[in-house]
Amino acid sequence: MMALRWQVLHKWLALLIGLQLLLWIVSGLALNLIPSEVFNTELHRNQAKPVALGINQPPMMSLATLAAKLPNQHLLSVELIQVHGKPMYKLLLKDKLQLTPPQTAYYWAMGSTADFNPVSWDLKMLAELARSSYQPWPLQSSRLQQDSEPQQNSEPLETIAQPHIAKLHFSAPQLLQHGEGGFQTQDPVYLVTVNDEAQTRIYLNGASGEVLAHKNSRSNIKEWLFMLHFMDYAPDNGLSFNHLWTQIVALLSLLLGISGAALLIKRLYQGHFSLKSYFQQGFKPSCIQVFGKHDEPLSRLSLQPGMLLTSLNHPKERIATQCGGGGSCGLCMVRFMGTAPIAQEADLAKISRRKLDKGYRLSCQHDAADCQALIPERTELNIALATLGQLSTWSD
Repeated sequence: MMALRWQVLHKWLALLIGLQLLLWIVSGLALNLIPSEVFNTELHRNQAKPVALGINQPPMMSLATLAAKLPNQHLLSVELIQVHGKPMYKLLLKDKLQLTPPQTAYYWAMGSTADFNPVSWDLKMLAELARSSYQPWPLQSSRLQQDSEPQQNSEPLETIAQPHIAKLHFSAPQLLQHGEGGFQTQDPVYLVTVNDEAQTRIYLNGASGEVLAHKNSRSNIKEWLFMLHFMDYAPDNGLSFNHLWTQIVALLSLLLGISGAALLIKRLYQGHFSLKSYFQQGFKPSCIQVFGKHDEPLSRLSLQPGMLLTSLNHPKERIATQCGGGGSCGLCMVRFMGTAPIAQEADLAKISRRKLDKGYRLSCQHDAADCQALIPERTELNIALATLGQLSTWSD
């Protein structure tokens, strides 16, 4: 019974791991063979270019002044960034008075000490930031250029496209739940959708005003393929590859190998891959006389090395099985008309005691040499088919 349990476990593990392997292959081929332009997430992204600060600009706040303005905070890190042409400090702060996790804060970097204020954006300003990050070029603008006459309009393609933005609908910024957009940040994330042909979605950092990403219906397919390929089925996996699902599949793969090794050892012990059928002393070419369910003669076959099922299916398949000779389906059951071999574990699991006493055995569990040893004084082994299904498919 223990061997059969290992066999059932091995079958289901092979199904699960095989399914994931198929997903790896299909998703990997799709990501490599489909051109990257098809999954373009920056289809309508207006990439902001860094703006050089003029010499007449007000000086930036020094780090000493910055620390003095925040007496109750530890400055763990300071990063100077530029958002929409305006410099700002990105600070990682830890409260000196309370045991709280570090927090990110944004402050304008230019101006006098009195102007040192945290960055703040309202919904209207965030909507304008989203609109400024969007450009209809190349799709809509190319259509506009086709509709325009070259003789009458020689403006650049981007300039022609800008009025078309007014025809698009930008939704009001919507605050997302933490982690909903897939961004690893503690700052609030807002979503603005656009009713264009690509169903563009614009994600903004509500604290800094940065445009985190543009996504669309095409990028959804790419994310879906990556999810299948990296088993990123849980939304809180983050950026770590060694997440829970990877560990589960690794454990199942280990169990698959262990169960396969256990079954292999069992088969070796039973003589499935033994050479004794070829070299065992006293093994002589014998014949199998096959009878029907009611003892009517059907065929005369030669006894082949290997399992008895191999002889019954030589040179063509006559008894179909579902387990491939593993002993779990019971479809290869036959009746020994003479002395039956000792019942194996699979015989005891699949055949009733009454039939075992009558000589019923699974032909996939008994070696031809052992069957031949049951008839040392004769050269013929008498076997009767056990089911109507075997009779319906039997042929010489």
